[in-house]
Amino acid sequence: MEKKRHKEEHLRIISTTAARIQHDYNFTPSLQLSICQNAQKVLREMQQSKYFATVNNLTFHNLTTGNILPASANLLLGLGLKFFPTQKHNITQKELDTTLSRFDRDIGLKTYFSGAPMDSYNPSLNALRVKSIWRFPLLPQTLTPG
Repeated sequence: MEKKRHKEEHLRIISTTAARIQHDYNFTPSLQLSICQNAQKVLREMQQSKYFATVNNLTFHNLTTGNILPASANLLLGLGLKFFPTQKHNITQKELDTTLSRFDRDIGLKTYFSGAPMDSYNPSLNALRVKSIWRFPLLPQTLTPG
């Protein structure tokens, strides 16, 4: 009789402890697994949105009915205009002219040499080269009938 009462008390303690852990931590550990294996099991089954930190104070509020928007849309739209990076300073006309000139030259060189083989290219020599200012021959602006 004593053994039966002791066994019932033991089972009650285990079920109460399991219920308390389930309530507090939202999982029930397996006694056959180690602590590390239980942690791996919990992390494997956990949703990413619960694991990664999310922003709570969002400027976007989903007022639609049903699940029309994807789950990550709330986070992206909630960041508002502060999400978009802004430049620290304005670009001057000189910087713009230099950048556009280099862009024009790069496109022209790629177009001019687009069919040329690169057999003689050696990347180790790049450090020894002096920057060239050669520009590709411009195409005639007006076409002459041939």
